[in-house]
Parts: sequence; structure tokens; C-alpha cells
Amino acid sequence: MSDPDKVVNCRLETEHCSCGHPLIDLDGVPGERAQVFELPRLRLEVTEYQREVKVCPGCQQVHRGRYPAGVSAGASYGANYQGLMSYLMQRQFIPFERLADLSHELLGHRPSEGSLYRMQRRLFEQLAEVEQAIRSSESVLASLQEADLIHVDETGCYLNGSNHWVQVVSTPRLTYYSFRRTPADRDLAIL
Repeated sequence: MSDPDKVVNCRLETEHCSCGHPLIDLDGVPGERAQVFELPRLRLEVTEYQREVKVCPGCQQVHRGRYPAGVSAGASYGANYQGLMSYLMQRQFIPFERLADLSHELLGHRPSEGSLYRMQRRLFEQLAEVEQAIRSSESVLASLQEADLIHVDETGCYLNGSNHWVQVVSTPRLTYYSFRRTPADRDLAIL
């Protein structure tokens, strides 16, 4: 890597050459390099938000400061943590219990399986409008149909006691998934 995050200079440990000439007053120059690629220590950063409370001396009405957007009373998870958990659940197919264990082992915090489910559910609901727009958009399918080269695949899966089919059509920039109860015709039904 041409631009490392940290550089450690390994100083010469001897002050004299084997011939007896002093080396201590010579300017050294960088020589061989070795790079170690390492993860920094992973840990969750916890930020506590404290709402200021003031009581009117005249009428005793209580006034409270507001939490920033995305922060609610009690404990909640930030966008980066939710994004990582969602990626691991949806893209890497890690089940709730194993993901909770993984979070504990790597980050020192074990979310409940219910928290992971609610996190996934909220993200699903937030993406519902986007998904609907993509599904109703002819432009994605039109772009795939007009591409010079596409990747097409289909695989079976077992769901609720019956066979289903997952189909994918993709280019380097677009991917379209379709979930069907029957396999595609020869010309691939999603196109």
C-alpha cells in the first residue's frame, strides 16, 4: 500500500560498524519495508444523550430538551451497527442467534434476537417504497434487456414445504432478483 495509516521506523540498534567506525552521527535513510494489514480493535462506541430538564418557577411546568433525530429514550442502535447487522443477516445469511453471538464475540455486546428481528423489520419497512419503485420501474428491466452482456442464473429453494425459484439477471451495475413458485421458461420469465 502506497499510503499506510501508520509508519514505524525501525532504528538501527548498533552504534558502530563491525570495523569500528561510528554510525551514530550518520543520517539514516528508509530501507526495506514490511507492511502488516491488521484490523483495529473492534468495539462499540456508546454515546449517551442527556436531555436537559428545566422546571418553570412560576407554574411548575416541566420543559425537556430534544434528542437528535434517530435517538429515542432508552437504548437504541446507530446506523452503522444496524447496517452491519443487516448486511450480515441479509447478504451473509447469518441467523439471529449466531449473529448475536458474533456481535458479542467481536464487539463485546450481545443484542437480543428480538432486537435483531426488529432492526431487520424496520429496515425492510424503510426500503419497501424503494423496492416497489424498482419493481414497477420498466427502466431497470429495459436496461437489462438492452445490455450487451448479462449474467443470468436460477436456483431452486425450499420454502414452507414447497419448491420455489430465485432468478437473477445482472450487469456490472444492475441486479434484478425475482422469486417465483415455478421455474422460468427457456427465455427467462423475468425478462
